[in-house]
Amino acid sequence: MKPAFLTLILLIFLILPVTAVDVKVGVYNNPPLVFYENGEAKGLFIDILEYVAKKEGWKIEYVHSTFPVLLDKLQKGEIDLMPDVAYSQERAETLSFGNETVISNWGVVCGRSGIDSILDLDGLTIAGVKDDVYFENLKELTRSFGLECDFVDVVGDYGDVLEAVKNKKADVGVVSRLFGEMYCKKYGLKMTPIVFSPVELKFASPKGKEHLLRAIDFHLAELKNNSGSIYYSSLDKWVGGYEEEEIPKWVYIGFSILAVVSIFALYKEYYIKKELKKRERQLIRAYRLLKRISRINELMLKEKDLDTLVRKSVDVLGDYLNVMVVVFSDDGVVAYGGGARTIKSREDLSKYLCIKGALDSMQMRHYPPERHPRNCPHVDAGGRFHSYVFPMMYEGKIRGVMAIQSKSRLTGREVRLLETLAEDIAFAVHSIEVEREKDLVLKQLDKNIRHMMTLVDRIRNPLTAIRGFSEMFCQNVFEKVDVQIERILDIVRKVEESWEESENLKERLKKTR
Repeated sequence: MKPAFLTLILLIFLILPVTAVDVKVGVYNNPPLVFYENGEAKGLFIDILEYVAKKEGWKIEYVHSTFPVLLDKLQKGEIDLMPDVAYSQERAETLSFGNETVISNWGVVCGRSGIDSILDLDGLTIAGVKDDVYFENLKELTRSFGLECDFVDVVGDYGDVLEAVKNKKADVGVVSRLFGEMYCKKYGLKMTPIVFSPVELKFASPKGKEHLLRAIDFHLAELKNNSGSIYYSSLDKWVGGYEEEEIPKWVYIGFSILAVVSIFALYKEYYIKKELKKRERQLIRAYRLLKRISRINELMLKEKDLDTLVRKSVDVLGDYLNVMVVVFSDDGVVAYGGGARTIKSREDLSKYLCIKGALDSMQMRHYPPERHPRNCPHVDAGGRFHSYVFPMMYEGKIRGVMAIQSKSRLTGREVRLLETLAEDIAFAVHSIEVEREKDLVLKQLDKNIRHMMTLVDRIRNPLTAIRGFSEMFCQNVFEKVDVQIERILDIVRKVEESWEESENLKERLKKTR
């Protein structure tokens, strides 16, 4: 009975059809790895998936949308699989990933010419796919460098990112290396030297559907071990002879060296990295300071009002703490910044002992937190910070003072830049006062010219009357009177010549303003 029973069961399984497993797979446009074209899913990941589906008896239903939308559907369990998903620890908290890596990739920045390093991204608008691992990593990278960038989250694919850059909605865009190599030039852009964030690209599923990933891992591992498999033929087809190198060779060499070297070498590497980051931060600070100094220099060329120049200079230097700029002019004191309201004269500065020390010595003074003079108002305002005071000198004369506080000690480069700025402001103060004096001279010259014209008229008119009267009633002395009148008129004519010269001088002075 037993053999007959087993034979019956076997016949039942052979006769009855095996029910196919329905699998919903999200597909977004990221050629050549995965994309949708003419109603058909294509790419390296699709070739592998179709092979596994045939082996496992899966019935694939492709769901085409953008990456952010599909990632959300995957997390909610509305689709079963998603190819070409970069692994990250953050994503692994909400998604499951296969053990086998299909291919490695990294992010690149695409844009126009003139971008050679990550520092060039400062102040630019950067576009990227919403929730894309490369885009999110670049955001963190720019923040770590202290760069000020605007980010545009594109709810679409890499093609939409490059389209945004092409249409000048963004200055640069973040895409994958493979996509950039294929499509960057088609959008009139180029790949910059900025590369970052190497990642492993895998299949992903919602939590609870790891059995699908285990099946893919099983077949993918076999395909990788067979050089003639569809895995390698598909790599040649889509990527062009790509040889799988999940980790570059130099990393293996580096690990071998690290395995041999001592703890001292590890510490040295850490120290060098730390110093490099420190130098990078210093360079960025100096670069940002240079930009602010450039803005102040532009103000010096345009602004002729001393009060406005000082106020705007303080605003530009707002990155520092408790900035104070005080200028000594012929009309009194112009002061802006922290504590400036209490300063009405130069004598009021004497209570600021840190400023007094710099003015007395006519040199820059640096006061670390522990050495700031006691009983100085700046102790309450910023005594726990580094204080720097820069006298504004021009032609050996103090024209004002600039005081700032900083949380960290300024580098020598920053101090020299701020010293130069103080000298530039002093020169600008001198120039504004010279212009003001020139205006006063022009006003007085114009007044004198008008006065001379009036005097000439007042002299000519009486002389004409005297000449006519003497000719009519004093004929016996007319000739003598007429001679004296001519002498007076000669003097008047010389005054008129001086008036014309004064007019010419006034016009020349106006042209030099």
